[in-house]
Amino acid sequence: MTIYTAKEDFSKLFAKPEWCAADLKLDLSGIVEIDTSGAQLLVLFAHAVAEEKSIKLTKISDSADSVLNLLNLKKILTQEDVAV
Repeated sequence: MTIYTAKEDFSKLFAKPEWCAADLKLDLSGIVEIDTSGAQLLVLFAHAVAEEKSIKLTKISDSADSVLNLLNLKKILTQEDVAV
């Protein structure tokens, strides 16, 4: 999730059929590289679904964990029962 893949990542994130579920779980285990653009996509996604659904980040990769902590977003985007 970087500036170079932002458009593709946006399309993938917002086209998921799992949006039908009451609660969304976003598996971040596949994130090998993430920059501020990727973090912005996660915040945008969380904001877009916040009114109707809850979102939980699961299996947070080391790369994602590092950036989310650095930007102080982990507290905002995660909930207590997140599996790290």
